[in-house]
Amino acid sequence: MEYLSGKAKESSLSHLRELLFTAGIFIINSLFTYFVFSLWVYPALFMESFKYFLKLPPFRRNSILGSHKVRVRKQ
Repeated sequence: MEYLSGKAKESSLSHLRELLFTAGIFIINSLFTYFVFSLWVYPALFMESFKYFLKLPPFRRNSILGSHKVRVRKQ
């Protein structure tokens, strides 16, 4: 009987070890994904939108920025 209980304890330990290993891999993977996105993907997207913003003519740029200056045409 002791042999069976020892075997059961061992299998539960290996199961726990397997779960911890899987959780560790998941955490490392999510951290890696977070760093890749925060350091590479998001800045690249920001730079693309910024390039698009710089290509716009100035009056469109001002309207996007929400400038409150209204140019009055001289008569």
